[in-house]
Amino acid sequence: MNAIARFRLASRAAIPMVALSLVACTETIREVPATRATDDGTTRLATFDEDALSVTAGVEGLAGAAVDCEGIIPCRWISGDGGLMVTATRVENSGAIGGLEVDYQVDATRSASVSLGGSSTATDVSGAILVPIARELDDTRGDTPIDIAVARGVNGSVGYDEAATLSLARWSVSLMDSGFARDAVFLDLPVGRADSEPGDCQFTLPCTWTSADGLATVTLTVAGGLVGESRLSAGFEIVTATDLMLALDGTAAIGTDGTRFQSRSMTLGTSSHYQLVKAETIEGLSMGAHVDFLRVAEHPSTLKELTLDLYRDEPVPRWDIRFVDVPLGASTN
Repeated sequence: MNAIARFRLASRAAIPMVALSLVACTETIREVPATRATDDGTTRLATFDEDALSVTAGVEGLAGAAVDCEGIIPCRWISGDGGLMVTATRVENSGAIGGLEVDYQVDATRSASVSLGGSSTATDVSGAILVPIARELDDTRGDTPIDIAVARGVNGSVGYDEAATLSLARWSVSLMDSGFARDAVFLDLPVGRADSEPGDCQFTLPCTWTSADGLATVTLTVAGGLVGESRLSAGFEIVTATDLMLALDGTAAIGTDGTRFQSRSMTLGTSSHYQLVKAETIEGLSMGAHVDFLRVAEHPSTLKELTLDLYRDEPVPRWDIRFVDVPLGASTN
């Protein structure tokens, strides 16, 4: 969902609060782990079925307990009966008004009917408590139960009123699970994109950025166009180690003289637009990308930094693609 859609969501609805009837099943469950010993001495859910999950977690908690993410995402909380799982997939200061946004995915290993409960609290590592201003589940406000089938996860997100610092000491999302209230609690969630080294061009092109997991390389092949057209443009070649659906949602650059550039239109593969574009890569084959920027009056000869907002269109942390010390040519043709 783009920033405009999130802003509309935030402005059209206050956060729904769920009043629980004493007649209904209103218990906030004290989860009792249903675990069994494994050969390596750890405990795992007796009913746990990894084939039923659509996201692979880097850290997985014990059933019915808050999960300590240890600064790693995706990070998974598991209900005490093993039937419901919530995975925090992305935590960034990318909300509609510059605030924190947490993306998560809800999976089930049994039939489940899920809606949002009354709270989605976030406590920054500094101690500041962030206030939620927009929530969604499966592209809805989450106040109507959504049926979740086995092996079909649904996505959700929570936007907050201000940005976080480096990590969240605690984050939780409350869900109603077929009449039972469950609080999925996460500790030590990192804020930001996946760590990686920038592509250091040393004023020479081509210049390559590589993801930390080696899954993708992005090569900046050409940058320039300011002379004559007063419009910066840049070209890229993308290669992935497996077939991936990618999304390109903007590019920015800073000249060594301080001039700031913002993307105007983008092409990814054969898809072009001035906003989000998507395309699927084929393992080992190069896919092109091109970005045109808005016109500026200044003509720096080099860029201090160029950032490409290219990422996997999946519930995983986004890449942090940056190129530094970039030379600019007269033309990109």
